[in-house]
Amino acid sequence: MYEQKRISIHLILTIFLAIGMVVFGVLAVLAYRDNEYVRGNLNTLVKAESQRAREQQKQQSAEENRKANELPFKNFTADAVDGGFVLPIPKTWSTYYGRNNTGPTQVDFAANPDTVTINLNRDARNTQAFRLKLLRQSQADVVKDYQTLIKQKKVTSKGTKVSGIDATQLEGTIDDQRHEGVVIIVPVRDKTIVLITEDKRYVGEFNTIVAGAKINP
Repeated sequence: MYEQKRISIHLILTIFLAIGMVVFGVLAVLAYRDNEYVRGNLNTLVKAESQRAREQQKQQSAEENRKANELPFKNFTADAVDGGFVLPIPKTWSTYYGRNNTGPTQVDFAANPDTVTINLNRDARNTQAFRLKLLRQSQADVVKDYQTLIKQKKVTSKGTKVSGIDATQLEGTIDDQRHEGVVIIVPVRDKTIVLITEDKRYVGEFNTIVAGAKINP
């Protein structure tokens, strides 16, 4: 009887071993076949995957463009030499970008509904919905230019932030041309960016532009 048990166990082990060998053989054949398929069709598979990736990228870009077109603002990016600041400008507005390589004003940027009109006559009164100046001056020196208006209480002064940078905001009669608007003075290293609206009708758009502005400190 003991001998029969040994034979039965041996038989069972033999059967399991045979089954394992068959399964291993089948798996090996399948793996070989798959490997041969991949090797034989590698270029086709790579091309198909590349095409699928391009289609996905195309769909993603189309969706991003669709969303961007639905926004009422478009980003204006300054030249790198001027700090590369970014401003969200209403799509229907026109812009003017002037640069001076030597004077105290490095950049004079203006944006206005429809067209930007600049009167060139001496002492001409120009009114822009949005204006940005990049000055070769410190923030303290720029603020000094408004001290008379502050003392005369023609403008109010308070602290604010633009693109995470501490700035000074002035509101009221902001110049001797009697413009009623807002001025924000932002220090940028050894220079200063001045954000201005010279027309209080556009304070809403001005605030949106300032809130979305990106300035490299």
